[in-house]
Amino acid sequence: MNTEFGNKTIPHIDLLFTYALLISGENRKAEKILLQTFAKAFWFWKHLSEETDIKLWLIRIMMNIFRSLPENNKSVEDQNIENKTIDVSSLNVQDINTQFDYKSTERFRQLISSLPLTLKEVIIFADALKFSNELVADLIEVPEDVIRKRLFDARKLILFGWLQYNSNIISTENVQIGLKEKLLIINLDDKNERGEFNDGTRKILKQEFEAQNLVKNIIAINAPLQPVRQPVKIKIIKKYAAHLTATIKTGTSSERRGIVTVATIAMIVLITLLIILFRPTKENPGEYAAKQMGEDNILVQLKNNYSLFVDGKFNTDMIVGDESMIKDFLSTAGFQYESILPRFTGWNVKSLFLTLFKEVQLTNFIYENEVGRYLYLYQIPLQLADDEQILQLTAELMDYLDTNNCYSSRNEATLYLLKKTESHILGFVLEEPKKELILEICRKP
Repeated sequence: MNTEFGNKTIPHIDLLFTYALLISGENRKAEKILLQTFAKAFWFWKHLSEETDIKLWLIRIMMNIFRSLPENNKSVEDQNIENKTIDVSSLNVQDINTQFDYKSTERFRQLISSLPLTLKEVIIFADALKFSNELVADLIEVPEDVIRKRLFDARKLILFGWLQYNSNIISTENVQIGLKEKLLIINLDDKNERGEFNDGTRKILKQEFEAQNLVKNIIAINAPLQPVRQPVKIKIIKKYAAHLTATIKTGTSSERRGIVTVATIAMIVLITLLIILFRPTKENPGEYAAKQMGEDNILVQLKNNYSLFVDGKFNTDMIVGDESMIKDFLSTAGFQYESILPRFTGWNVKSLFLTLFKEVQLTNFIYENEVGRYLYLYQIPLQLADDEQILQLTAELMDYLDTNNCYSSRNEATLYLLKKTESHILGFVLEEPKKELILEICRKP
């Protein structure tokens, strides 16, 4: 069963991830939903008929997962879409990218994900994934005219979002674009025709038609098919299609050489820099990692907790909010040990989760930067390491940290850092190590 399931579902993994990423706007959330989708699909696989379209079946499973989320339970059929017109005759996609400061695909995804669910479902299926209106109507189970109306409204909201910093091209004149006009514009848009708008009395409708086409072009550039991260893909394959594991790990020889070369060079440079900047006087700190063993070791716990975080084990227990909200939670939760929240340039605290070790609650913080990368921080009060010795490091490594050194250990592209403050030992995990962030972490008191 695993072989058949893997052969028929894994080819659609990137399409599913792209849909999840655009509808949620968050990489981690999209990955979590992707994992849930494969779990549900595998569970129901034995009940599936041979005539089932596997791609559409998987998408329906993912749609139902998103629709079950509390934030998506609001009806938006009566939402009043603005009827102001936009003159796009002098614009093109390059102008918008430059003039309106939407420089990243990440920001565009957030714009799509901010739409009401019924609208973003349609625009993702029709414009990003290139499904026909007939197929979208079948997926969402509403008439095609409803799909066309929602597509018009979704595109218009997207364009207003892109042009919000330049109101000069947005007409101050309100014009009532009713259902009939919306369907006319979308029907012509489907056929890519323009002749019916040549009449001067229909200038407004022509502008709306051009605006719809412009949004289609913007989406084509900013919402390409997104490959799921390799660790997530491998996790799914190992669990549900083990016979494909070797193929995924191997890849092409040129891909392997490129990945290994770039990662190796980058990490050699970073580790060399760290060794030079934070070099001990007696023993090479690179030798310390081999001596850190056992579940009561801080470095071991740091790596284990981060692995569980990546696997989504703590997602349901997270306290999500800004720094002020998380501090309020910590101050009222009655923890035995105080936590600290260091600040780093370009990074903001996004969430907190708790881990339990020998009946002691320990804090784990997740920072995020503007491009959605994560910085993980694990805190061990010194009292637990020095006095109670619940969590430990070897004597050599503790001595090394006592002299204001910052210790690093790596696993492929992931960098682990340890440093000691007056009250804590802090463990950091950096997904994509950057020199500036490493130096800021290690130099901050």
